[in-house]
Amino acid sequence: MKSRNLHQLLGSHGKTSQARGFTLIELLTVVSATAILSVLFVGAAQKTLGSASRVREVSAARQLVTALTASAQENDGAYLPGMDYRAGKSGTPVYKPEGGLVSGHAAHRYPYRLGPYLAGEFDGTIFVNRNKQEIIDSAGGSGPMYDYQVSTFPALGMNIYCVGGVVRADNSIHNSEDCITRMASMKGSILAFASGGSGMGRSRRLGFSYVSPPTLQNESPICLKWQDPSAWTKQKDPMNYGWVDFRYNGKAVAAFLDGSVRMCSVEELSDMRLWSHTALEQDNPTYEMVP
Repeated sequence: MKSRNLHQLLGSHGKTSQARGFTLIELLTVVSATAILSVLFVGAAQKTLGSASRVREVSAARQLVTALTASAQENDGAYLPGMDYRAGKSGTPVYKPEGGLVSGHAAHRYPYRLGPYLAGEFDGTIFVNRNKQEIIDSAGGSGPMYDYQVSTFPALGMNIYCVGGVVRADNSIHNSEDCITRMASMKGSILAFASGGSGMGRSRRLGFSYVSPPTLQNESPICLKWQDPSAWTKQKDPMNYGWVDFRYNGKAVAAFLDGSVRMCSVEELSDMRLWSHTALEQDNPTYEMVP
């Protein structure tokens, strides 16, 4: 009797040990599966967020080109200068969307001057994704420094050297031979806006007011010829590529004067025929712009 009870106890204990071992295996399996699913979910979520960010920026690019065209139509076919050193003075006031004057460099760059043709709506055009919050974090939500940073860090930079122009205080235009200033002179289509950015690491900013052609070496020390496209990495300062930020898996949103918007790689935007009407007419992808 004692032997039978002992056998039963041992048998019962053996079954219990087997059950516990099976449960542990099951638990490990579930944990592993959960970990895999979490990785897949995070990856899918990040991809979805990236896709949503791209869609918002593409929409902004279309609106900016539409506004640029509208400004030309209302000004006898003349494109809005991308940089205008005459603006913000007594004879050429520039206003904020909410009212009040803009002065200095904030008035020179394109955002506030294009504002009236955006119906004064900066959200979804000048501000896209996180750049508005970056500006607020850096400069607060109002005041001269805020105005300055809004003008400096719009999500999309304008091709100021080839569209509209950099207009000096004496009315002369920088690189006038390569610049389309009127709708009537447009042949084919030229880049108008592209994803802008600046800085590296913690100082990286989503947005910059202008984008510079690959072969232009300006007198300014911050306007450099592009580095080799094969040397590009997502960690590099966009300054090395004309302030164009290829933030969407190595591609940037690019909007053209004909209203088209597409995603372009570093190599694609290294083609000068997309930037300068002179390069396009000469069919010269490596056309050198003269400072």
